Amino acid sequence: MKKTFGRKITALLLCAMILSAAGMSGCGNAESESSAASVSSHQNSASDTSSDKDDDTSKAETADTKIELTGESAKVTGSGASVEGGTITISSAGTYTVSGKLNKGNIVIEAGKDDEVCLVLSGAEIYSEDTAAVYASKCGKTIIMLADNTENVLSDGKDYVKTEEESDDDSPNAAVYVKDDLTIRGNGSLTVKANAHNGITSKDSLSIESGSISVTAVNHCITGKDALAVSGGEISVSTDGGDGLRSTNTDDDKGSVTIENAKIDITCAKDGIQAEHNITIGSGTISIVTGGGSENNKTVKNDMGFHMNNTDTDTDTTESSNYKGIKAGGDISISGGTFTIDAYDDAVHSNSNISINGGSFTIKAGDDGVHADSELTISNGTVKVEKSYEGLEAEVINITDGTIDITADDDGINCAGGNDQSGFGGMDGNMQFAHGFRFDRNQSQSSDGQQMTPPEMPQSSGGQQMTPPEMPQGSDGQQMTPPEMPQGSGGQQMTPPEMPQGSGGQQMTPPEMPQSSGGQQMTEQSGNGQQNDQPQMPGNADSNAALNISGGTIYVNAQGDGLDSNGALNITGGTIVVNGTTNGGNGIIDHDGSCTVSGGTLIGAGTSDMLEMPGDTSTLNTVAVLFDKSVSADTFVYVTDSSGKVIAAMSPKKNYGCFILSSKDLKAGESYTVYTGGKADGEAVNGYYSGNSASGGTKYVTFTLSENKVTYVDSSGITQYRGMR
Repeated sequence: MKKTFGRKITALLLCAMILSAAGMSGCGNAESESSAASVSSHQNSASDTSSDKDDDTSKAETADTKIELTGESAKVTGSGASVEGGTITISSAGTYTVSGKLNKGNIVIEAGKDDEVCLVLSGAEIYSEDTAAVYASKCGKTIIMLADNTENVLSDGKDYVKTEEESDDDSPNAAVYVKDDLTIRGNGSLTVKANAHNGITSKDSLSIESGSISVTAVNHCITGKDALAVSGGEISVSTDGGDGLRSTNTDDDKGSVTIENAKIDITCAKDGIQAEHNITIGSGTISIVTGGGSENNKTVKNDMGFHMNNTDTDTDTTESSNYKGIKAGGDISISGGTFTIDAYDDAVHSNSNISINGGSFTIKAGDDGVHADSELTISNGTVKVEKSYEGLEAEVINITDGTIDITADDDGINCAGGNDQSGFGGMDGNMQFAHGFRFDRNQSQSSDGQQMTPPEMPQSSGGQQMTPPEMPQGSDGQQMTPPEMPQGSGGQQMTPPEMPQGSGGQQMTPPEMPQSSGGQQMTEQSGNGQQNDQPQMPGNADSNAALNISGGTIYVNAQGDGLDSNGALNITGGTIVVNGTTNGGNGIIDHDGSCTVSGGTLIGAGTSDMLEMPGDTSTLNTVAVLFDKSVSADTFVYVTDSSGKVIAAMSPKKNYGCFILSSKDLKAGESYTVYTGGKADGEAVNGYYSGNSASGGTKYVTFTLSENKVTYVDSSGITQYRGMR
């Protein structure tokens, strides 16, 4: 009994000594490993691959080996390590405590393929002139433990020397380079200065659990090739040439990034957080600046007047597209966290799907705020896009809850198929144009059933006679008269504008517009509101595209379309406020398929030269108020019912010629009054007043809502829409 008790005491004292040397944190802490594994149980993350190995702490040798760095060399106390000049070689499993300063040398780990080596940095500073400061060439798992209250520095020189045994793929290219799994933990700090290539690289899985880690690198900062899992700690990375955090393996079950409970600050030339496959973020505070920020990306207009972004947005395999905040080749799933992103290109980008189920985002983007090639779903959280070319873009966008606030140079929310389409969009089949023209997607054929072709575009006076398009014939065989061009102030007929010229002085041919599946017909509205057949103009409909809004609060301030779907637009709930464009050719809403409004509230103001309205499948009524002249920005406008109850109130942030409202409070046969000016109780959010109290102002019109799903009114009452006011 006494002998057994003595052995227990000895074992306990030995364990206490090891824990003390490791800064009171175990190199094989199973609890810490399991917390990393909980970041994402469905992915092959770094924590998943390492947790089984760390459950048994007996893999670390019970004897602690101390390595004291002495400037030009080192002194080793214990077994498993040897010194030759400035190179310290660790050859077996165990725990090694490193302290002191090494002016020119490194630590090399050459242990067994299943060994676990724990390197405890306890006030260590290592500079390696021509290779990695820490190089694990063979080891089942390497653990870097940052001892409590210690500062540790690992750095390299600008030029690496490759040995004869090393291929280009196997030779070190990072200040900390591990060919197998790597875990970093502890309550100390680690500064990595990578002067040649990359900062920290694991060729397998990298797990960061705790510690204060700062990396500056010429190229990429932190890489876990198979997987990168961050489950704690404070990480700050900076590079003028590469990515911040990344996982690069293209195998189907690898190349993932998972983040939880960490504070991460990234300033990088290219992508902030990049994964070949999936990214999962559960919590944390993440700040990202890429490519110098959104202000460095300037959008330009081409000769045809279309906005074109100077970022290559075709595919993300091109070098010039790698300036995104968070980018995944697969899915992105975010359920929490606080994000501040200022990205040269997209702030959040997936080549597949994005799901946001929580978190708070403050975004500035040179291109899209949030972009998914396939489907984007927002079901909770706060997304504030302060600057973007387009705010949200995907083929299918589903918004079920949350608060979304978008400022965009082009469309606020855009549903377009395929890869990133920002900056160029075709004309669609529901556009209603100034001076009475309309593309009517429901009339794509002439009276004899033949497909109609677009008119020939007029030519400039540079040697070519301008001729108006030949107008189609009506059902009686008579040619229809084209609409009269508007007149100038002197009574003279205005000349259509010349098409812009190319660099050689030749007239540029207008782009051929894409067609929808059914073709689109251009129609003119006559004075009695009937539509006369006009030449067909095509659209860019996508049968798969859809914008589905069932909840949440959405604010849009856009210079393009407020809500734009190349397919269907379905609103079944939520509150949607659109401060629309002052630019012609854009609308408060824009859709190429059906538009159904059966719930929620849609309120918006903008230009009236190209209006699109909900369709007859809607169960809610819509009123479009057309003003006789442009109304100045911030001019209050509100609608009351016959009892004086305020239905909706808004102070649009830009000049407007039209105000639209879809609401359950609009009932056919009831009387409503529109006022401009006056005031409302409470404060507006992006121009919208959620309360029901307003007073004063000037009555613009009183009308009785028609039985039609859409009612147009102007100062004289119910009217027909005839284009720009």
